[in-house]
Amino acid sequence: MSNAKLRHWIYLAIGFLILVAAGWFLLMRPARYTDETMPEIFSEHRAAFQAVAVYLCSKDIPTNITAVPTIDERFGIPVEDTDPYHAYNDGIIELLHTEIDSVRYADGTVTFMTPESGGFAVRCRSAFAYGNVPPEESGAPRNPLPESNWYYFISMKEE
Repeated sequence: MSNAKLRHWIYLAIGFLILVAAGWFLLMRPARYTDETMPEIFSEHRAAFQAVAVYLCSKDIPTNITAVPTIDERFGIPVEDTDPYHAYNDGIIELLHTEIDSVRYADGTVTFMTPESGGFAVRCRSAFAYGNVPPEESGAPRNPLPESNWYYFISMKEE
């Protein structure tokens, strides 16, 4: 076999391996949020989760927070000069800058949605929830966290 033909087969094999690796990464990459990582994330940001959930439940204002609140956009939450509000504001900033994509409050339940993760074939969302949490949400069963009234959902279908 000549050098040119051998080089051709080596390049072909390398190209095939790169194609397989890229295909796996784009299609079958596992989701970042699992039964092991969700409790770790919760314990790492426990104070922020608690501050946001307690404040939203105490105010009972339905909201969907999708970005860090600014002077122009408060998502329906009035500004106060109180310690609970400052704890809520610090908590929402911490969560939205790290693990959480959006925060929803409705009907006594606070839901902290994570960003989508995983490859295109296994794409899913997960969530932390506090309060009157249903046993199933968007096809995902609830899993309890060590704190009272806290749960997480994995592999939620997009609504």
